[in-house]
Amino acid sequence: MTATTFPTPPDAVLATLESKVSPNKTLPLAEHLARYDLVPGLQLAVFHKGKIIWTKNYGVRAADSHPVIKVDDDTQFQAASISKPVTAVAVLRLVEKGVLNLDVDVNDYLKRWKLPTATATSGLKTTLRLLLSHRAGLNGDNFDGYARNDPHLPDVVGVLNGDGNCPKTVIDSIPGYYRYSGAGYEIVQLVMEDVCGKPFAELMDDLVLTPAGMTRSTFRVCVDTPPSDNHALSHPFCDATISGGYLVYPESAAAGLWTTAVDLVKFALAIGRSVQPVLLTSGGVIYPPGSALLTTASAAEYITLAGGEHDPSTKHMALGIMRQGKADRMRLSHNGGNLGFISTFQLNPHSGFGFATLINGQSSRRWDEISAALEEIYEWPDVLPPAVDVGGSTLEKDDVQFDLLAGTYGSAAGGDVVVSKDGTCAFTLAEGPFALRRRVGTTTFGVDGFAETVLEFAMSNGMDQPAASVSIRSGFNSVEAKRRS
Repeated sequence: MTATTFPTPPDAVLATLESKVSPNKTLPLAEHLARYDLVPGLQLAVFHKGKIIWTKNYGVRAADSHPVIKVDDDTQFQAASISKPVTAVAVLRLVEKGVLNLDVDVNDYLKRWKLPTATATSGLKTTLRLLLSHRAGLNGDNFDGYARNDPHLPDVVGVLNGDGNCPKTVIDSIPGYYRYSGAGYEIVQLVMEDVCGKPFAELMDDLVLTPAGMTRSTFRVCVDTPPSDNHALSHPFCDATISGGYLVYPESAAAGLWTTAVDLVKFALAIGRSVQPVLLTSGGVIYPPGSALLTTASAAEYITLAGGEHDPSTKHMALGIMRQGKADRMRLSHNGGNLGFISTFQLNPHSGFGFATLINGQSSRRWDEISAALEEIYEWPDVLPPAVDVGGSTLEKDDVQFDLLAGTYGSAAGGDVVVSKDGTCAFTLAEGPFALRRRVGTTTFGVDGFAETVLEFAMSNGMDQPAASVSIRSGFNSVEAKRRS
């Protein structure tokens, strides 16, 4: 397939962007990303006033391939949890058709599996509204993925029954409060399949991908064959691809989307067309002709914070999409992280601007810089706070016994994590150092510069002995690295 052609950024824009994103002025940005951020390849698509204005690609599809093949506009990446806001739109389109109802007990829809009723929540129904907004009280926050040749790859029912590498899905907390749950989206996936009688990937093609013009996107579980002959490979904290090139995620609604930055922008613009009438603002962008994905009523549901405007537990979560700000300053967004893939998109529906970025590495440390640079270049009015949020409070380094954590840890996925006594860490080929910030009362640390990434140390023989291993969690994935020295 011939690569789709979009404009490249003007020289002055590119120079400003790269000067703000790369702190190392002596290296080309692609080389800087590979050397310091463990990012072999990056896609960036930018839209302004309701249309794509340019794209820019950096690096390669696979760091260890010879000859190297560069990333282009048509290269597909795993979008991970960006699957969720796309799935939520599909559900709302089924609601519009009268096929589903956001407030019906999902057990009334389910045929192949039933959600066990928890004693503590007896009498409370679990609805699509609660599942889409992560307020159903479910466990199952993340999925680890499977090797392509794994003989025990579960289907969606197996995932929910705990037959794979994640626990059985249950309600283990009081519904109505925000608690991120990928498992909730697998219940949504099963509801859609059971009610419509079609595979999830086909439903997503019909309901969202084709109407939005997302021709380089699929929810197919790519076990035997890749999504296409132009796809990126996974690089988890190292410069080598994993066996098989990537992990597969049968949890399609939560983590299964393969896409491009251009296709994510097409989705964002279709959402912008849908949401703008809800804002009741004047002076907004006039979007180019195209079908809105949602009716005005559905768009209003999509961007309504599930816990209410003043509930701090909402965590900015609407029906599957993050929402900050209001009216002409509203920003819609979502991030994603599978093993060796990181993604994000942002949208201002009033003015029709934003961007999408896809990475075949594990570092998202340039998200904020890209966003800030674009906001400055194009004078975008609403500025988000920093995206890095590892939760919890920070202790001073004197309160942490880093001598018990210091050492070299190696993972089966390849690459080492080196923790130093001064409270910093480095990854294979990422020279760092990156400061560690501890969550109060835990052995879990955020990593400065790596959004949504934490290190969780497992201590051996009590808290006064050196750590035996460290779990590296990025996005919604986890890799265990055992102490080597």
